[in-house]
Amino acid sequence: MKNKNIVLAAKKNHDTNGARMLPSGKFRVQNVIKTVSDHFIACWEKEKSVSTKLSFYNECKHKFARESYLDVTKGFSRRYSTSKLRISAHDLEIEIGRYSIVQG
Repeated sequence: MKNKNIVLAAKKNHDTNGARMLPSGKFRVQNVIKTVSDHFIACWEKEKSVSTKLSFYNECKHKFARESYLDVTKGFSRRYSTSKLRISAHDLEIEIGRYSIVQG
């Protein structure tokens, strides 16, 4: 359902903004990419600002952009490990512990 909404938003934005269309009626790829990207960023900003789980993230992350640490981390294995840590796809106890049943 979300994908359909994104496509509808892209169509609506291009219709109201008067974007140039090809003679066949198809949107130019660059315009569609920009519209979908803008829509994603708007949704990202809204979701991170209203989510209580993302309050710390919202304080640290102010703009949607590539993180500079990705460019300075050398080697695939280091980037891979850093990315896993960043997206909480690691095996640290803080992440796997939330799914454990603690006997008291």
